[in-house]
Order: sequence, then structure tokens, then C-alpha cells
Amino acid sequence: MIKFFIMLIGSLLVAVGINACIVPYHLLDGGIIGVGLIIKYTFGINAGLTIIIFNFPIYFFAWRYYRSYFYDSIYGFLMTSILIDVLAPISNYITFSLATSAVLGGIMIGLGTGLMLRYKICTEGIDLLAQFISLKTSLNIGLLIFFMDLNILLLGNRLIGGNLFYSIVAITFVGIGTTLSTLSQKELA
Repeated sequence: MIKFFIMLIGSLLVAVGINACIVPYHLLDGGIIGVGLIIKYTFGINAGLTIIIFNFPIYFFAWRYYRSYFYDSIYGFLMTSILIDVLAPISNYITFSLATSAVLGGIMIGLGTGLMLRYKICTEGIDLLAQFISLKTSLNIGLLIFFMDLNILLLGNRLIGGNLFYSIVAITFVGIGTTLSTLSQKELA
């Protein structure tokens, strides 16, 4: 029950961060969510649906080789993707300045992602890949996600343009939020 509650809170934070802060200014995020946003901005297709489609191969890999991660993560990724589409209308009603949107959206997405990662729940395939890499290398999962996100951000900017500076600000705060919420008590001391 606690895991479901954590998944719901984390998914809501990510979905609200995306729709209230990132989408209104056509900012980019990293990971498969970033891919979903690129497709949404380009073709008008729901980002959550795109996220589900693009995550399928990664989750198939997880089901085949890391079943425990698959079972822990499939619900989190599906809930996050669905909530991103369900809460899409809030992008028409909530307005912050561009700078505030980049920072606040990044923090919300990072905290939501990090909260779920602490309970081994992933919001999307890039998080799942980062979790695998982190387990094998002991690298911090927040830093891994940041570097993967940065590469997708740069690719997205090349394909559709957008506000690169504020998109970088947003994913920087996603990385900070994720890193801070995944640090152990020992690392905080």
C-alpha cells in the first residue's frame, strides 16, 4: 500500500511538473518523456501515449532479464504516462514565468522521479536503464539520468529548436531533485 501511495505521489509530481511548467513554454525534458514531448510538439500526439510506445522495448528487456525491476516499475511508468495525458489540460490554466517554470518544473519532476526511485519504481525506461547501470557501477542514479537527459535534450533541440537554455535549466533541476531525493542518509551526512 505504501508503494502504491509513493507511486501515485511521484507520478502526480512528474505529470504536474510536465504539464504546468514544461509544456506551456515548449521546453524539453530528457529521457523517453523528452522524446514524448518532442513528438507532442511536432505532431500533436499525446506525450503519455508516445512514452508508453517508446518504453515498450526497454520494458520488454527488463521483463526478460530483470523481472523484479519490471514488476516494480511497470505500474509506475504506466501511471506516470497516463497522468501526463490526463493532466494535460492544466497547461492551459497554470502560468508561471519562463524561468520559474524551468526551475519549478525541474524540481517537481526530479522529486517525483527520485521519490519513486527510492522505492525501486521507475517513471520511464531511461530511469530503468540508469537504475541497471547504477547497480552495476555504483554511480549515482541522478547523475546518470542527468547525462542521458542532456543527450536527448540536445537531440531534441537540434530537431525542433526551442528554448535550449531554459530546457537545460529544467533538466539540471530534474537532476538535482532526483539526486537529492535518492541520496542515502550516509551520503547526506
